[in-house]
Amino acid sequence: MKEQLRRLLKRKRSVGYYANRLGISVDEVIRLRDEIRSENRQQLSEGKKEVWDDNGLTIEAFWDYPPAPEDVIDKYEIDTTRWKIGQMWVKEQGSKYRVSVNLQSLTKKESTLFDFSKFLETWKPSNNNVYADIDFEDVDPHGLLLDMTDFHLDKLGLLGETVQDRVSMFHSFVNKLVTRATSFYDIEECVFIVGSDMLHTDTFFNTTTNGTPQDVAVDGYNAYSIAFEMYATVISEIRSKIPNVKVILIQGNHDRQKSYFIAHALSKYFEGHQGITFDITPVPRKVYLYGRTFIGMHHGNCKIDELPLVFAKEFSGEWGQCDYHEVLVGDKHFYYEKEIKGVRVKQLPALADTDRWHNDNNYVENIRAAVALIYHKEMGRVAEFEERLPKKRKK
Repeated sequence: MKEQLRRLLKRKRSVGYYANRLGISVDEVIRLRDEIRSENRQQLSEGKKEVWDDNGLTIEAFWDYPPAPEDVIDKYEIDTTRWKIGQMWVKEQGSKYRVSVNLQSLTKKESTLFDFSKFLETWKPSNNNVYADIDFEDVDPHGLLLDMTDFHLDKLGLLGETVQDRVSMFHSFVNKLVTRATSFYDIEECVFIVGSDMLHTDTFFNTTTNGTPQDVAVDGYNAYSIAFEMYATVISEIRSKIPNVKVILIQGNHDRQKSYFIAHALSKYFEGHQGITFDITPVPRKVYLYGRTFIGMHHGNCKIDELPLVFAKEFSGEWGQCDYHEVLVGDKHFYYEKEIKGVRVKQLPALADTDRWHNDNNYVENIRAAVALIYHKEMGRVAEFEERLPKKRKK
């Protein structure tokens, strides 16, 4: 019974646990435990070096110098894959040092970490180059989607940007994104979105389509003319780098009528130009298919979580042809993306400045940016390029 208890003491449980396991009373466990401890002390007094007790394995010895833990491990050849030093005492007695060391069993987690550390000490990299046979050059044709949503060209912002400043910004961002895309991929087709709140107002009275008054930097006539010229130049520049450009109108909630007028005028301006096609139908939802990818587009002034189901029902034929499905929106001026049952819903950022209304309602500090999306015919979206406008620090 005593030997059984001696083994159980290593588990460091309560006397009630020991009594239950041995089928004896608690008093009997205490009596046997005291006997074991007395025997351990007797063994130590007789100079025995290793003694088991309920605290683990105890080693006591006299040394000529105060040892470090590493010295104890080396002298007694302690198996560090099984044991660790829990406590160690060194006390000077005459010309010697009395050393008492308590060893504890390694837990399963500690043992695993030890094995891994030993593996790292002996591991050497293979001479085989695992990347030698991999061809990193992607020569397959790809599609580019570029949506400079919510630009609000004629908005009167708080940073003092002029309309011409914003025209230069638009040209610069489109050029950078197209250049990056065509530098890394063979782009055979570009979808370029027009509208989607390019203009800040929709009426002669400087209001949105629904009649909300807006602060503007120029009147509606000039804003329309500047936007048309800017779009015409940019579309020509994209066509000079990419063989096929598909211009798609997405009407916004600020410029629903004007965006259609601009898109219609652009379609007439480029009529007969090879490689440039238009979809200017005045409907809120548009679809673009590239290979196995379904891309649904909406301005985003709605409950966007409902859009995947709406697109799946309205365009069931196109939806069923594809393995990958995405819904792209704007409107909120900040970046956001989530996946719903395999359908990616992506809200695009905007380059628009903050105006008085947004500032009053705490719609501030969004990162001003634009993104270009790259699609592979078989794998869907494979890359995304983002260009950001540096934040202006307050003085």
